[in-house]
Amino acid sequence: MTELYLPNEADHLSRRAAACRNAAWAVGMIGLAVCTALCFGIRPTNTVRRLTAVISISTLAGWAVILLVSIGFRPQYGAAWHIRRLETEEMAEYRGILQKNSMLFQIPGSIVVQKIQLLQGDESRTLNVDARKRSLLPENGTHVHVQCRHSFITAFEVEHE
Repeated sequence: MTELYLPNEADHLSRRAAACRNAAWAVGMIGLAVCTALCFGIRPTNTVRRLTAVISISTLAGWAVILLVSIGFRPQYGAAWHIRRLETEEMAEYRGILQKNSMLFQIPGSIVVQKIQLLQGDESRTLNVDARKRSLLPENGTHVHVQCRHSFITAFEVEHE
């Protein structure tokens, strides 16, 4: 069986999320400290320059924090939460012909998912796979044996017929 999730993947993603969160916090605090320090040196002759510097630094620090949180923290945290949730679910196994669907959707606050059809004779079963893992799956029309947790494919094996 080819496993799609490594045993310590959730821990690794959690550490990366924590590093991004800490970096965002540090950038925000440094920006705030610099702006506060600039405010202490205001005199009537340099007011416009200092105000411009405070506005520029606070704007840049704010955008840096927003980018670190939205690009770094939230996706990593959501993926780690998703993997930990899958670890608690009951496992099911299915066999059939794999058909990848091009439809992608995002679970709010979590991962991007691709729909997979597993054809089993006359019936069809809809499963999901993390979009980051879809390149690991075999080609369409391949006979597979899959392990699922809460309709998410966690492992697969190609069956030769």
